[in-house]
Amino acid sequence: MTISFGIGELIVFKKKEKPVLGIVSSESEDLLVIVTEDGKEKELDPKEVDLKTGIIADINKDINQRIHVLRQYRRELNQNRESVDLESLWDSVAGSVEKLPYLDILDIYSGNKVVSEDEALKFYWALNKTDIYFNTENGFYFPSNESEVKTKLLQKEQDMKKLAETSLAVDWAMNFINPDSNNKVNNNFDIKYFIQLIRDYIVNKSSQDRIREAKAFLNQIGINKPEEATKFLIKIGECSPDSDPELIRLESFNDISKKSANEVEKVLKKEFDPKNFTDLRDKEIITIDDSDTEDIDDAISLDKAGNNLELGVHISNVSYYIEKGLSLDNDASRKGDTVYIPDTRIDIFPNVLITDKFSLFEGKDKLALSLLITLDKKTYDIKDYKFIQSVINVSKNYSYVEAQTTLLKEKKGKELVNIALSLRQKRIQKGAFLLQLPELKFSLDEDGKVAKKINRMNSIPHMIIAELMILTNNLTSKYLNDNNLPSIFRVQKDEVPQEARDHDIKDPLFPIRVVKHLRPSVIGTYHGKHKSLGLDGYVQSTSPIRRYSDVVVQRQIVGILTGNEWVYDGKELSEIITRIGNGFGERRLLQKNRKRYWLYKYFKENMEENIKGIVSGVNDPNVYVYLPDFFVELPIKNHYGDKVNEYDEVILNVEEVDPLRKKLKLKIVAVNQPKPE
Repeated sequence: MTISFGIGELIVFKKKEKPVLGIVSSESEDLLVIVTEDGKEKELDPKEVDLKTGIIADINKDINQRIHVLRQYRRELNQNRESVDLESLWDSVAGSVEKLPYLDILDIYSGNKVVSEDEALKFYWALNKTDIYFNTENGFYFPSNESEVKTKLLQKEQDMKKLAETSLAVDWAMNFINPDSNNKVNNNFDIKYFIQLIRDYIVNKSSQDRIREAKAFLNQIGINKPEEATKFLIKIGECSPDSDPELIRLESFNDISKKSANEVEKVLKKEFDPKNFTDLRDKEIITIDDSDTEDIDDAISLDKAGNNLELGVHISNVSYYIEKGLSLDNDASRKGDTVYIPDTRIDIFPNVLITDKFSLFEGKDKLALSLLITLDKKTYDIKDYKFIQSVINVSKNYSYVEAQTTLLKEKKGKELVNIALSLRQKRIQKGAFLLQLPELKFSLDEDGKVAKKINRMNSIPHMIIAELMILTNNLTSKYLNDNNLPSIFRVQKDEVPQEARDHDIKDPLFPIRVVKHLRPSVIGTYHGKHKSLGLDGYVQSTSPIRRYSDVVVQRQIVGILTGNEWVYDGKELSEIITRIGNGFGERRLLQKNRKRYWLYKYFKENMEENIKGIVSGVNDPNVYVYLPDFFVELPIKNHYGDKVNEYDEVILNVEEVDPLRKKLKLKIVAVNQPKPE
């Protein structure tokens, strides 16, 4: 039997098992053309119509009017859903029938009375839009069992409560956005829940349902970008004035689970028996680091040993406290390494463990993995070395400045300088390429202004620590390889390009030109040469507080020292390398963007300051300018045409800058041609 439809008739069809309204535009023998709410015409087989309503909408051919009619019907149907008594209907059929076709269930609901077309549509809509009492499949309706109904009613109650709380939260948020509205706000809801919801939206790592909930809430208060959400958190005092989405995303790495929090308490209570470790507390052991460093991984010592010298490098024994497989261990492997930014740092371990258990502060008994190296007193050649688990007590925490002014004047300090110079010269003879580029650091001064500082890291104390740590990593690599221990090695098999060696260090563009010739090292489970360091092998092992791979290497060595087999096999190490690498790019990008924020913040506070630049490239309509005072290369709009050439010195002014949105517009205001040599 062919069913005919009227032009303008309201029909219902299913899309992904959900009812959708449509209006018939035209009809043929085996095809309907309908209009849906999105304004699109859709071809539909008449058999796909789930409900022929018989309702003819009073419309003309205007598509916008049809859309309006459909939306009006949907709104009214949704508003009237609760007026349909599905509970009584369910109560009358539950347990007595397994399934019912639509017309039968409509007859039961109406008591076999004729219902109007509007009432039939209202009933159908409520029945198909409410899944508490009935489930539908293939045109039949199945009464839910009593347990299902109770569960769904409880969920509905929770959903209604959440809806009411969201409404209160919207009023609360709008009061901050429009403080002049003078709206009375009811704070009888979980404010922290909605603040965390906003954070989850910015971080964008939660479940899709969570993100959808966050977006729905934020849309109601007129926010649809992470930057706007961050501004809102700043406005309500939940973030510092210098927060941006990158900072919030970085800080999310510090979040720890309840299980990890419980483990922190256990680690804090974990003690050690000095009898189980080699006691080196009578040695004069020192550290040299930045003055504000809290995560001090490494310490050094130098003593006479007969006709030789004993050089000691003592690395914090993190592996004693953080056992493989702990939740804290998994957290650290996910983070990979510590991220340093001007306003905070993202540690791989909770800060309380770093300061209380790991960091080698002076005057405190600490556990270490010590590498004791026997050196020839005259040539500083290595005669022997060994690893031991030790307990140490650092005599003095030197800053680099203190070491320069005091330690290097002492006999032991001068000996350390000679050792470091000898180690460096031997590496150079094996092809090492020495490159230490300066680093720009930002901080806040006493007045809360952004201050910049250039850390050149080329002092004698820097050189001592660098060479001793490189030596330690080289000997650790040798020890692992000689003992056939699987490990995470860092290999650089390519020769340093001659272009890098030939580049003139006096070239004002040297910092950005030389790095373009260098090849990155590769992390893997195989031993190999590191040619730019001039070494036969290399691992990273001296920073277990800051770098997870160093913890892994440390565990391998400690495992052998304690008479056990290695802690990790090759397959596990490959998985760890992959896991660390997966998050590395994201963390570095967030770190880079955060540093860029502070650069732009500095420019904003110093808008009148002239900025020196050197043209590093010309590519119309832009020129690329290297800013030597900031160690950054930026594209700048070229208003000087062919008057600007590579190596020209330029003066720039800040025209526009927005740190939060990472927008910067610099303008060249003067060009100075370099004088010919």
